[in-house]
Amino acid sequence: VHLSIHDIPFCFHVSSEAIIQELFEHYPVSWFERPESERAKSIPIFWVDSRDVGFTDEEWENEESPECSIAHSSTGQVATHRDFAAHFDGATCLLVCPYAVQDGFFNFLRWFAPTEFLKRGLLLFHSSCVIDAEKNAYFCFGPSGAGKSTIASLRTRSKVLGDDMNVIAIRGGVCWAQAGALGQAMLNPGEYGRWYPVRQIYWLQKGAELQITPLSSATQLRYLATAVANVFWQNLTEQQTLQIFSKIQQINQLTPLAELKFPIQKGLWELIFAHDSRRSDDL
Repeated sequence: VHLSIHDIPFCFHVSSEAIIQELFEHYPVSWFERPESERAKSIPIFWVDSRDVGFTDEEWENEESPECSIAHSSTGQVATHRDFAAHFDGATCLLVCPYAVQDGFFNFLRWFAPTEFLKRGLLLFHSSCVIDAEKNAYFCFGPSGAGKSTIASLRTRSKVLGDDMNVIAIRGGVCWAQAGALGQAMLNPGEYGRWYPVRQIYWLQKGAELQITPLSSATQLRYLATAVANVFWQNLTEQQTLQIFSKIQQINQLTPLAELKFPIQKGLWELIFAHDSRRSDDL
């Protein structure tokens, strides 16, 4: 099955018609219809159902740690998680997880995709992202529990790009946002693959009233770095680490990050958009 996820060309080798159908039901048809020139560059993923190699579902889910463990050997990189195991030698990948477009498959993608994103100038962020009436994207970062999903829920559902993971690319001197297709619930499946210009980035804090505060450059960069998702810093090469910091600096120069304290109330986003418009008028 040839499938391009965020322009990463995969060729999944499977032994089940059911999983092929499930992939087609989950992803847009256009992500399967890729030119032959791209298919020739596809990364082969030999996907084996964990049940076919002796694991029961109960045994597979026995691992309590939510962390992905990564090791390097003379033959490549090995990743093990509570719901998948994989080996990548730089050319082909062996994936062992249940045949289902669910957590094991998505956690594999979250391990595999971010370093491939780097090659394409993309970064994946733990974030929520909403769209205004002019089709501009507003990113919200923050630590666990800061309210990323909560603040997205205060926007009309049809205007939420993603409430867990979103991608940023820089093209033509503009930051662009795309919903991360790596396991988050897609509130609007029609948004798969669409890009929106990023208007503003916020670092979230819950508060009694709306308050938007500028941050120092050093704080902005630190917050951006903490929001980068699934790059497994300790396993990166020096070149990959420098790539990430270079991309973060570019994002910060194009779209500064501000602290946003917010109350949970209806009409919050209209207040945020109005504040942003006044700020732009002042500039």
